Amino acid sequence: MVRFALDRGALYYRSMQVVKSHLKVLVAHKEVAESRRIGIRVIVDESGASRSAVERLLNNTIKNVPLDDLARLCAWVPCQIGDLLKLEEVAN
Repeated sequence: MVRFALDRGALYYRSMQVVKSHLKVLVAHKEVAESRRIGIRVIVDESGASRSAVERLLNNTIKNVPLDDLARLCAWVPCQIGDLLKLEEVAN
């Protein structure tokens, strides 16, 4: 979606961006590296993050994330917050 805005007489466009979770990809990499299957229960038990936050991050349906859950997941994977959450363009 392209949005147009008027800024001091200049017309410019801004594309719509959304935050996407890449937890599913990071978990898949961890599964391969550790040669084991990792389900939601394992993620919750080992990381200490809330089950609802993990489920929503895996399904990309989360609207807000508790910072403590982000920190726990990043420590468990291990990764940086920018590896877990990415800003992506929305297709028109």
